[in-house]
Amino acid sequence: MTKQTRAGWANDVESSSTQSLLLTLFALLVLGHPNREFVPTSLAVDVLEELGVAENATRTTLSRMVKRGFLVRQRRGRVAWFGLTEQGRRLLSRGRARGFRPTPFDHEDQEWTLLNANSSVVTAKNRYLFQSRLSWAGFAALDTRLWIAPGRVDVADLLGDLLPREGIARLNALRGVLEPPSRAVAITQTLWNLADIRSTHEQFLTTWERYPIPKKRVLAVFVHLGSDWSELLRVDPGLPASGLDADWPAARSTRTFRRLFDGLERAADAEFEMLVRGHGEI
Repeated sequence: MTKQTRAGWANDVESSSTQSLLLTLFALLVLGHPNREFVPTSLAVDVLEELGVAENATRTTLSRMVKRGFLVRQRRGRVAWFGLTEQGRRLLSRGRARGFRPTPFDHEDQEWTLLNANSSVVTAKNRYLFQSRLSWAGFAALDTRLWIAPGRVDVADLLGDLLPREGIARLNALRGVLEPPSRAVAITQTLWNLADIRSTHEQFLTTWERYPIPKKRVLAVFVHLGSDWSELLRVDPGLPASGLDADWPAARSTRTFRRLFDGLERAADAEFEMLVRGHGEI
């Protein structure tokens, strides 16, 4: 497996392969498991080393994620363990909600979400996180203050932990249908780089479509798959079919992910539990 740059399950953070892999580890193997809260440093180091990440890079990134509020550190004897903060849980939960829908790239042609935000809401301090969060949710900019996304997006839920209450109150969000002369085809092909989206799907399929399910040591493969899937979800917001080619690869990508995820999940979960128990507890 080759090391790649990935943006991760939560697009609120700088694009970092190491950070994305760590977020994926927590998203798939800690989040939603009632008896799992913390991961020992050595486990994270071992898994990421199999994916080409140096030990020092993993340790440095874990510390950086603590400073950014995504993880909390707990020391048990001589070993540092890391768990998700409430902020980290919210971010990863949002990514999982879309990533595990039966059709994560499908939206109806008829419905769109419009969002307007003025300069008093989007400031220099929060602009990067604001735009990153919108990008993850599928928004594209119509102009500097107006964004559009296919389908229904709950804007208050999307931005509620990023903006203060008064900032949320100053947003204008609308759901509606396109009226002539607007056409879904024109909007899709103008606002989104379809060639780049297709290329990301093709890269995913080249890596995974014919990938055999291994018999052992599946945990690193499972994390690698999840990280690549999260990058694909970030790039492709799920655009109306009327604006896409007949051979658009999203359905193939979804089938590929589900085949491998279903084939790897149980063994990866068991391997993770065995490794954590080797440190005395889960």
